[in-house]
Amino acid sequence: MTRKEMLINDILVSMSHHLTAQLSAILEDVLKRAFYTVEITEQETSLADCGQSNEYILRLFEIKQAEKLSKKTMEQYIRHARQLTDVVRKPLTMITEQDIEHFLRLYKRRGNQNSTVNNCLRFMSAFFRWMRKQKLIAANPCDNIDSYKEPARKIEHLEPEQWEKLKTGCRTSRDRALLEFLRSTAMRDGEVPDVRVCDVDWYEGKILIFGEKSHRYRLVCIDRVAKEYLQAYLTERGVGIGSREPLFASKTGGGMKKSGIYASVKRIAKQAKMDINVYPHLIRKTTATNIVKRGGTTEDAGDYLGHADRNTAGRYYAYKGDDHIIEIFRKRVAAV
Repeated sequence: MTRKEMLINDILVSMSHHLTAQLSAILEDVLKRAFYTVEITEQETSLADCGQSNEYILRLFEIKQAEKLSKKTMEQYIRHARQLTDVVRKPLTMITEQDIEHFLRLYKRRGNQNSTVNNCLRFMSAFFRWMRKQKLIAANPCDNIDSYKEPARKIEHLEPEQWEKLKTGCRTSRDRALLEFLRSTAMRDGEVPDVRVCDVDWYEGKILIFGEKSHRYRLVCIDRVAKEYLQAYLTERGVGIGSREPLFASKTGGGMKKSGIYASVKRIAKQAKMDINVYPHLIRKTTATNIVKRGGTTEDAGDYLGHADRNTAGRYYAYKGDDHIIEIFRKRVAAV
């Protein structure tokens, strides 16, 4: 890392308590443009000399990744990095492949399953990949570490009879409207609170939403069953279809939050006396599974759920418009 890059990072960290994530990103861009023609020949070879401790690096990570990661995901990265340094007791810039392997062995001995250990490795690898891109380290110490073997697990989903049983736990019009909405749209519980009544095209059954993880807009749809229960719920609330109110309102006023949606699904499942763990994401998985069961491909399921296309052709050459999503919905998702 050059002295110029270090100086920019120092300014970003110093200003981080006064700026939002968006303003920090703007400041970084301004600084890079301002320093582009400036030459600073002094080089620093030791992170400790310029105060770049572990806390400095973690804070820099928060600043630079704030607009790309959700708060929950950010906390996961920071937590795993702190756990690593608590065990290894070394600067993050000095961590080696052997240190990572030692940490993972201890992590597994604490009773964590292989899948949990592998998740930990993925978080750490992504963090060190970021450090390498920032020129804080020359190589990612996780690159050559193999994942632990995991037994193949059946994908969790609700069978048709389980879905019917879940519906018996609905006690209010909002309960049933929420279940049908989640089933039809396959939205994440964190995406639902932002939907307003007027966002829904009630004639076509289409909604343009902003993806919680993808950070891009995508189309979702509601079928006639979901529409019927949603309209009954809105009528009970005395809300017109052109209202700017949240689609789902809390009992205390205002819109339902992510935690409220999660709690509602758990409550409905408890009232239905379900013998399996039911949560909002399980309904999303069920919709994806049903797409495949009804003749669709896993790619169709990913497209409808809004997963990023990792295939080069899919990302850069083969455009998939709204008509493609609507076709998947009508053939593979909509109630028959």
